[in-house]
Amino acid sequence: MTRLETELHRRSQAHRAANRSTRENWHSFTRHRNRVMELLGDESRRQGKVAILGAGNCNDLDLVQLASECGEIHLFDLDREAMEDALLRQGVSERPNIRLRDDLDLSGLSDSEPGKVGKPAPDFDLVVSTCVVSQLLETVSRVLPPGLHRDRIMLQVRDAHVRLVTGLMAEGGTGIVVTDMAEADSDLDSSAPPEPASATELARKGSYFLGLDPKGIQQALGAVRNLQQSEPWIWQLDPIRRYLVQAVRFTKSAGG
Repeated sequence: MTRLETELHRRSQAHRAANRSTRENWHSFTRHRNRVMELLGDESRRQGKVAILGAGNCNDLDLVQLASECGEIHLFDLDREAMEDALLRQGVSERPNIRLRDDLDLSGLSDSEPGKVGKPAPDFDLVVSTCVVSQLLETVSRVLPPGLHRDRIMLQVRDAHVRLVTGLMAEGGTGIVVTDMAEADSDLDSSAPPEPASATELARKGSYFLGLDPKGIQQALGAVRNLQQSEPWIWQLDPIRRYLVQAVRFTKSAGG
């Protein structure tokens, strides 16, 4: 998988370009951001050390609220400039409890595993993956030709990222994996919750993006406790692109 690992490390230019294209989308992200913050909710208020994977422009995060409610916040993304700009736009650049981190391979494929020298230790009370899996799998789909071989590797990348999430968590900590699992039909109202049956129908049709179905992510998690699946919602990324989003929340088991 050397070629893939190399490409995942070199994707920074495309990632930065994508961040620039959505940097000003704070208002279109409103409903998506509200749902993400609801998921964090009580967890962020009572948890001391929080990791956000794939922070980027932070348009899906209310940093003022998080900085007020959390003891320590680590924002992880390879685009440090996007995170710095986000702190400026949200007026939290001077908050001492927010730390920007570009020292972690979010694919989970490299040797830079949690606990190694210079890398995050597995001591976060709350770890949140914010629609990172889809970005990783998009890279795989660009690098490899279609076929079962590519599909298998995409699932391996998904599983590696999920293991990274649990690997960063302290024992008894909470994890949340948010995924943009499918394109949202144009007739779905983004201002109101989609019916839960929407996700069920996607599963029946096999219409999820490969590797992003909640059931597959739950299976990749392995031995965790208190596994919960959120109701789906619509993420209006920009005036054209809309996605059906769902989240899985869980607790790390002892020895997990």
